[in-house]
Amino acid sequence: RSLAYLHAGDMLLAEATRPKAKPSQGKTGADKAAENAEGTGDVPGSPQGSAEAQQTPEEDLAQARSLYTTVLHEAEPAVYQINALLGLGAVAEAKKDWAEAAKRYEAVKSRAAGQYAALAAKAEARLALLSQLKKPVTFAPEPVFTAPAGDKGAASTPPAAKAPGSG
Repeated sequence: RSLAYLHAGDMLLAEATRPKAKPSQGKTGADKAAENAEGTGDVPGSPQGSAEAQQTPEEDLAQARSLYTTVLHEAEPAVYQINALLGLGAVAEAKKDWAEAAKRYEAVKSRAAGQYAALAAKAEARLALLSQLKKPVTFAPEPVFTAPAGDKGAASTPPAAKAPGSG
């Protein structure tokens, strides 16, 4: 059951952080697959595949957090608990709660040291990325195209590019 909860938490986390298609773009293959998939009902609060079951990203994150927390407190194998901590760290990242994410990754490092070195390394890598994730992404300003002198065309459209080989 713990493994199913971890998988469900991972799927909810992925869904919550996946860029959504704009209505004008139509549905992606993943959107169509999600519509056709039916939940099993084995996971508490799992969506059942209907249109009414669509959740907001915040609801997906809350449900993922709940599943990871259940595994953390109920699972016996330490590796499940460590994976739950990694999931809780990722949920905190998605919510931009950097202190909580760092706390979870530090817990992974201390619990995983030795027997689960790969998980400890993953936590170390996530910790190293947190400082970069905190910084907002800055985009370049939109270019402004001006028409050549004497041209009465629109100044806001870029010049047309010539096709290769068209002379």
